[in-house]
Amino acid sequence: MFKKQNVGYDIANATPDGGKRYIEAKSIKEDGSFSITNNEYAVVHQYSDKYFMCLLVQNAQSIQAIYIQSPIERISVISEI
Repeated sequence: MFKKQNVGYDIANATPDGGKRYIEAKSIKEDGSFSITNNEYAVVHQYSDKYFMCLLVQNAQSIQAIYIQSPIERISVISEI
């Protein structure tokens, strides 16, 4: 049985030097916005430079993935849900 865990990220993996990396994937809306939960916001602060947000931008021909390390330091949070 699959049980969803609300850990604040979608993927945890090992870095080449044996460290950990935490990745949250988000689809970007046409206006460039996306949602972040209170839990995700807290986990961003907990893991700081080990946390990456992968923003997925899709058009008719392709999907582009943009990775942002320590996203709270680099993006504006308008409101939390």
